[in-house]
Amino acid sequence: MSASETSGRESILDCACTLFAQGGFAGTSMRSLAKAARTSQALIHHHFGTKAGLYRAVRERLMGRLAEAEVLSAPVGPGADPVADPALSLASAMQRYADFLHGNPEFLRLSTWARLEGDDEPWAAHDDLLAPMANALHELQRIGRLRADLDVSLHMACVGGIVEHWVSHRGLLASTFAPGEDLESLTTRYFAQTASVIAHGASARPEPS
Repeated sequence: MSASETSGRESILDCACTLFAQGGFAGTSMRSLAKAARTSQALIHHHFGTKAGLYRAVRERLMGRLAEAEVLSAPVGPGADPVADPALSLASAMQRYADFLHGNPEFLRLSTWARLEGDDEPWAAHDDLLAPMANALHELQRIGRLRADLDVSLHMACVGGIVEHWVSHRGLLASTFAPGEDLESLTTRYFAQTASVIAHGASARPEPS
């Protein structure tokens, strides 16, 4: 693919990401996509085949950005030891995911539209994105620092859901539960507290002697 073709493809993806985030899959037409990208519908079909193909490409692009951000592949934050200090490590990972969501607002908007439109198709293969974090958690189980009965996949879903809920509703939550508090410091405190609750609840307990 030539440089101009690559640039044209990226421009289409930029516009598609914005329009799909605004109106969902059903509410976005190929005509509006072509107009926004200042190209032809024929060229969009050339690059992506169908509107569904373009939609998948937008999702894959966002998941690629998530992988590049190393939110899931780097479970240990600076100065955090997942064994000695699991809460600090978890809070660091939660903050990284929140930072990614703030920098890529279309991510949550697209996932909200997918839910409203009844679209449960996974955005990426499990092994491509989730396996590194799952392997790290399985290792903590192996050495006895994480409860053996914990379902690792559901544990990741729980933590991710907490972060997404905060990012989506933090203004309302802050004004309701901590009016007047600086939002940035409140976010840090929120992740520290929830991470502490999760880590202590998930940590293995010594067997009684």
